[in-house]
Amino acid sequence: MDDHESLIKTLSQKLETFIILSADLYRLKIVYKSADVLSALVARLVVLLFIVIFTVIVNIALALLIGKHMGEYYYGFFVVAAFYGVVGLVLYAFRNAWIKAPIKKMIITDALD
Repeated sequence: MDDHESLIKTLSQKLETFIILSADLYRLKIVYKSADVLSALVARLVVLLFIVIFTVIVNIALALLIGKHMGEYYYGFFVVAAFYGVVGLVLYAFRNAWIKAPIKKMIITDALD
């Protein structure tokens, strides 16, 4: 009888250790995945920030150039604003196919790797 109780106690301790280690492993996997996804997001945001700054400066220069050729500088800003208005409407019309779906796919792919 002692032998069975000893085996059950040992098995119980090993099961408890297994459960604790499994929980720790899953927690570490979640932390690793979260850190990986977050670091990729931050890296992309930093690159995006520099692209936005570059684009703003180029657009100001383009608006001034167009305005100079049209006779008044503010005309150039109207032309550039109208261009971005049209681009914005097109992006709004195709936002699911061009923006939402690729971003969703990228996030899921990053999370599963």
